[in-house]
Amino acid sequence: MHLPRVSRTLLTIGVAIITAGCGHQRKNILECASPDKAYVASFYIEFGGGAAGFEYEYVGVRKANGGHEVAVLKLNRGYDMVLTWLSPTRLEMAYPDTARVDHWQSTFDFEQVGSDLKEWTTTLRQIPSKQGLFVTEKTRCGS
Repeated sequence: MHLPRVSRTLLTIGVAIITAGCGHQRKNILECASPDKAYVASFYIEFGGGAAGFEYEYVGVRKANGGHEVAVLKLNRGYDMVLTWLSPTRLEMAYPDTARVDHWQSTFDFEQVGSDLKEWTTTLRQIPSKQGLFVTEKTRCGS
């Protein structure tokens, strides 16, 4: 079956538009350095997929001088975050109580994945929220 030239052109344009919306992007919201400045915890959003797209919120940890980042928390509808370093290798993540936790890494040894990070731990704390947003808190680095 041969499509007329105009139909082929419209089909090509339609496929290009649909495909363009299928990628994903990352938006960094917050970065908090550990007390010894050796690590950085990042709160970021990944989204994409066009009209029927997706959006997830993450916390990742990496060496301050770069290297492999490990996602230690993945949320759905958790638009705020308080990241508090309780020690150089212990991170508390306070998130909206209305969010869904899809992944939480409580302990991790980065050397197992080829990084030079030491073993560290994370803890979770819920903060009152409404529709994924804090009611009385703000997204910030804790102290």
